[in-house]
Amino acid sequence: MSQKAPRKLTLSLSYKILIPLIALVTAIFILSYFGLQKYLRETIYGILGEETSAIMDYAGECLDGDVLKSLIEDGAEYDEEAGWPDGMTDERYWEQQSCLDTIYQFNPRTEIYTYYREEDGSLAFGLDQWATIDPEDSFSFGMPIVAEDTDYDKLLLGLEGIYRYESLKYDAEYDVYYYATIVPIEDSSGGTVGGLVIYLDANWVAESLQELSNTLLLFFAVIYVLVVLLVLFITRSTTRQLAGLKAAASRVADGDYTPITFKPQVVGDEVSSLAALFNIMLDKVRGREESLKQEVVELRIQIDEQKRKKAVSEIVDTEFFQELHSRATQMRKRTQKK
Repeated sequence: MSQKAPRKLTLSLSYKILIPLIALVTAIFILSYFGLQKYLRETIYGILGEETSAIMDYAGECLDGDVLKSLIEDGAEYDEEAGWPDGMTDERYWEQQSCLDTIYQFNPRTEIYTYYREEDGSLAFGLDQWATIDPEDSFSFGMPIVAEDTDYDKLLLGLEGIYRYESLKYDAEYDVYYYATIVPIEDSSGGTVGGLVIYLDANWVAESLQELSNTLLLFFAVIYVLVVLLVLFITRSTTRQLAGLKAAASRVADGDYTPITFKPQVVGDEVSSLAALFNIMLDKVRGREESLKQEVVELRIQIDEQKRKKAVSEIVDTEFFQELHSRATQMRKRTQKK
């Protein structure tokens, strides 16, 4: 028993063309969207970096690393009974604190404080800009830094060199985005005294990035839809002509040699050339078929004539026909004699 051949999977030519094109367009638009978004993010981060560098330069001019070193090593004069910050009576502290105050006036979006390493290797807070702006929320001098509450590992890196956060930092307590940079503080001999933490309020950056992202998404969506519709139109237009050729081929199989008619095109293409060649082929096939039909008619006449002669020959050669022929001859002779 013969097995049936497996059914071959078929897919319309329009889909064979459309699917790869749409996939390619989709990939291009996705890469373009994320690439442009990355470029905008890096550009804005570059602006924040330049702003932070200006603050670093300003702080380097007014902060005295030797004074900070003396505060750390000698200990600051502090009256614990008076509390923080009223109990801080050391003039060296307030002299350096005024530098942080001028930085805030230089850039009100700045939040800045210093820290240092204790002899046991732990970290502690130094100057705090909020000691003047909002004392209740400020850190007291020498207050230990809890690793769980801060980016402790990044503070350690900031003592070795300038460390910039790779992305915006979000403070859930205040619902604020920050751009952070940590800079080591050096004394006159080049030794590291501590670190300077600079926070820039970056809420406007987050909002701008979100607005740009939404605008880009809308723009790319509109362009994407237009491109897909254009690809769909071109694909359908091309496959429609090929479908006409397929229908014409089916008519030819049924013996209909009506030429194909297409809308005139200003600029021809392979499909229009194929249609013209197909019409030429139809004319030649029709001429050959008519010629073959005429030859078949003539051949049939010749065959019928040969059959007729053969049948007559078969009748004449029989004994019965010879006997009848002989009797007929004799009867004609008798008639002639009479």
